[in-house]
Amino acid sequence: MEFLVLNWDRLVDLTLDLSLLIKGSSRRFDSVVAILRGGFVVGKLVSDFLGIEDLVVLGLTSYGTKVGSGEDPVVTYPITRDLRGKDVLIVDDVADTGRTLIVARDLLKLYGVKNMQTAVLYVKPWSKFKPDYYVGITDKWILFPWEVGEIVRNQLRSSDINSVINNLGLNNHFSDAFISKFIKLFQ
Repeated sequence: MEFLVLNWDRLVDLTLDLSLLIKGSSRRFDSVVAILRGGFVVGKLVSDFLGIEDLVVLGLTSYGTKVGSGEDPVVTYPITRDLRGKDVLIVDDVADTGRTLIVARDLLKLYGVKNMQTAVLYVKPWSKFKPDYYVGITDKWILFPWEVGEIVRNQLRSSDINSVINNLGLNNHFSDAFISKFIKLFQ
């Protein structure tokens, strides 16, 4: 399995690129709806870069649904803000199957959103949903900086910490100080 490893600097740079694409469209939005968990950081940055003060979160998860089952993600944190008549930008980190964005879009229609568009950093080639804005397309497993611990813990079931760091290529994307602390954390 190939990984696309993003450190914090690269993540911010990609989110700036995404924000420039959105700004270049001349569309204006009243609210950003960030999809928890992965889309929260990206959504917060986009809202900050574009000066969209109304940041709303929507929790959707596919965890617990059988992989490949075609089951829709379930709501874990509903929207509590009135978005009727608003122009909304839905933000997530990646469009993998596309089902999360489809469910979010359908929910926001039910909430009476006036207009909506979608933005992600990356789209997978097999996604059933093409976002309005995205920075890249990749078939690699994306390792976002907020999930390094989760991925490493999963990999440690079959390998030692130094092998995991080398296999993931973390030492090519994070500082020596980070790697040293990370090794201490998982020893």
